[in-house]
Amino acid sequence: MSDPLSFRRLLKGGGLVTLGNLFAAGLGLLLLLVLARSIAPAELAVVIGVIVVIDGGQMFLDATVNTGMVNLASRHGQRALPSPDLLRAGFWTKIGLGLLFALVIATFAAPMSRAMIGDGSMAGLVMLAGVGAIFAGMQSFVLAVLTAREAFGRIALASVWKNLFRLVAVAPFLLGGTPDAHSVALAVCIVTFLTPAASLGMVSWSFLRAQGNLWEDAKALQRVNGWMLIAAFAMLGGRLDVWLIGTLGTAEQAGHYAVAAQLCVGIGIVTQAMVTTLLPTISRMRASEEVWVFLRKSSVLMAPLFLLPLLAWPVAGWIIGLVFGPEYAQAAGAFVILFLASIMTLAGAPLMLVLLSVGEARVMALAALVQFLLRVLLAVPLVPALGASGMAVADVGSRVIAMLAIGYVIWRALHTNVGSLAGQDPSALGASRP
Repeated sequence: MSDPLSFRRLLKGGGLVTLGNLFAAGLGLLLLLVLARSIAPAELAVVIGVIVVIDGGQMFLDATVNTGMVNLASRHGQRALPSPDLLRAGFWTKIGLGLLFALVIATFAAPMSRAMIGDGSMAGLVMLAGVGAIFAGMQSFVLAVLTAREAFGRIALASVWKNLFRLVAVAPFLLGGTPDAHSVALAVCIVTFLTPAASLGMVSWSFLRAQGNLWEDAKALQRVNGWMLIAAFAMLGGRLDVWLIGTLGTAEQAGHYAVAAQLCVGIGIVTQAMVTTLLPTISRMRASEEVWVFLRKSSVLMAPLFLLPLLAWPVAGWIIGLVFGPEYAQAAGAFVILFLASIMTLAGAPLMLVLLSVGEARVMALAALVQFLLRVLLAVPLVPALGASGMAVADVGSRVIAMLAIGYVIWRALHTNVGSLAGQDPSALGASRP
């Protein structure tokens, strides 16, 4: 990071990824807008409920595979030439975990349906969404391989397919008058199976023919991702907040929360772009001084962003009611709070990356688990009382506690390893396993 040319290269790559992701987010926001203008909040919750199962499954698979795979493949290979053995291990690990995720979703599909709409008529859609998550995971696996190869231009292009195809899939229903929510959700599921095909040609799949010991490579991957598996379960719970609101509150409140959360997706896109571009470089850091420089620069850049939720507060209700319709104006309170949560996630992203660099993946996992448990405990009284805003308050409160714990661990780790991190064995990163 101390090399100015390297820093400029990363900024350029991050810019490309951010533009691609923002375009994808714009398509997602357009999809939400036309749906909200066509169906009531309770019906919107059905469509969003299916989408969050697909996207939540993708996030779960990414967290348990992609981060560790890119980290180790970058360490064992060279810049833009990651280790093929570790890419192959990541591919088969993601397939296996995807099948496990689909099985778990199928098991709980009926109770999830009853929690959201009061009967089991949505169970088939939920099961199909669970299978769709495997295909969404394959799309993101392509992005992970491109990340390891630092092909940022291709990442920007591949990022748009998911929401573009979803928009195309639901367009016929929207043109035909008031759409049926179940039909729209089914179209989203079906198009998920087709999306990875658009990106298959962007990478060479020769790594699948690697001759290394697949089992040993998979174990090396899980030495990084062993604790990340716990973190992934916790983060998955966060992605399914709309289902928790449907259980504790009403489907209408879940629809309000879905709109508020989607409006914050732009910040999440920037966060994802930051992680995508910085992960390979931070994985190669050896000196704690480099890490301190990185964190200081990140803090200076992030601090002013916390003013944005304050600026949005006075006008949020008016704008949301104008754009999405007056029945969605009640989402304004949840939006402002979730906007703050999104800024916190963006500001905390460098901390997460450094945790991997200093071999403290277990802290990320435990912090995510504690955050999830706190969010659920806080939601139990807050959602019935405050609706969507109560879920947002629970999210922010739990997030503050987790970030404070992570910051303290990083401070201790960097002072313990003053001068150099080079003594770490890459395959032993996060070697403390649950």
